[in-house]
Amino acid sequence: MIDVDYLIVGAGATGLGFADRILTNSSATMAIIARRPLPAGHWVDAYPFVRLHAPSVLYGVDSMPLGHDELDKDGLNAGLGHCARGAEIIAHYENCLYERLIPSGRVRYLPAHEMSADGTIRRCIDGSEVAINARKIVDASYFTNSVPKTHPPPFPVASDANLVCPHDLPSTATRYSKFVVIGSGKTGMDAVTFLLGLGARAEQIQWIVPRDPWVFNREGLQAHPSFLKRMVELTAAQLDAMALSSSIEDFEARMEHGEVWLRLDPSVRPTMFHAACASKRECLLLNSVSIVREGYVQAIEKNHLLLTGGKLATDSNTLLINCAASALTKQPPIPIFDENRITMQFLRFPAPAFSAAMIAEIETAVVGPDKNRYAQPTGVTDVSSDFLRTTWQQQQNQLAWNGHPELKAFYRNTRLDAMGRLVRSGNRHDPLLKPYFDRIQLAGPRAIENIPVLLQQESTPK
Repeated sequence: MIDVDYLIVGAGATGLGFADRILTNSSATMAIIARRPLPAGHWVDAYPFVRLHAPSVLYGVDSMPLGHDELDKDGLNAGLGHCARGAEIIAHYENCLYERLIPSGRVRYLPAHEMSADGTIRRCIDGSEVAINARKIVDASYFTNSVPKTHPPPFPVASDANLVCPHDLPSTATRYSKFVVIGSGKTGMDAVTFLLGLGARAEQIQWIVPRDPWVFNREGLQAHPSFLKRMVELTAAQLDAMALSSSIEDFEARMEHGEVWLRLDPSVRPTMFHAACASKRECLLLNSVSIVREGYVQAIEKNHLLLTGGKLATDSNTLLINCAASALTKQPPIPIFDENRITMQFLRFPAPAFSAAMIAEIETAVVGPDKNRYAQPTGVTDVSSDFLRTTWQQQQNQLAWNGHPELKAFYRNTRLDAMGRLVRSGNRHDPLLKPYFDRIQLAGPRAIENIPVLLQQESTPK
């Protein structure tokens, strides 16, 4: 029998982020179980050319740096904060586990283990049961990432189709002269830019985009001191959009005009917001290929793809790349703290690392049954109005944290909120910054008042 204070189900960003902060704040003991045989969660199965969408300083565990603070000097991210590659991310979580958590003597790690719905824990390799007695269970698997390598395509595929997942793209791409990328999320974007980086010409690539996405301008997610003015400017633009808009469409237009959001084609209004991030040059590059806007893939048959709005011809020289897996399961928000169970969710979206550390901070800093007052889940996004909803909720959370000295001190000082700390570091009387800070001060309260009005208009039948 293993006796611990916390049983953490999942060894990815959320589970290890929670464990890292619990280790810092308490003398608690923990057992971490995970289905995968290696730590780092879905990053273990990610395609080899994957990178973080946002700067590395905003990701990972609170106690250990990820990547470096310098700006990238080349590539599509040149001039912006370093975005860690998949191998760097995996190494970060391995170092956290093997150099910090386990050596503490208070953490047991059980890879290739899973917990069934009835709470039984079994070894994946032989199905035998493992007895663990825990004071609290931490479910770090409520929001799971679906990656193409481990999830089959959501449509029937002919047996002779040249279909691969992005993981296989580096080893197969050079054998084909034409490419069809399936999926309009960040994985699809990465596949397109990877092919172009290999030397494929734009006319060789067709990209099936069922719904055009709004994407964050990566310039607005920087924490480097050289971006202080730009960050304050974009923060003011976002709050103005939330405060002054009269409709969701007006909000989208203001976010784009303020360069907070970007889109692929200025003539096509996006209908999806999954919080992907891209630079301006990435968007220009993506829009250079042939974008197919004829709906979702219904089936892959010999020499063609059936779409909801048409048919796309292929041949034996065409490689199909399945990027259609959903990044996050669309689970309904539920109470995070529920007696002896903690269900990990977003307190800020899309900030899994920050949210995990903040939930651990609430667990250790707030005494009594009032923890959920400081931990209302935001949910995830699908369309632009969802971004307003998640933003409103995270602002309510932050207002609550401001009323608790320990929580306020943590979120204002953690490296995982480096972007917010940069904005707060600005001199409000600096002539270059003062106009933006004045706008922020004026628009902030109005935004909180206006967001529910916009959401009510969106939900009212037309």
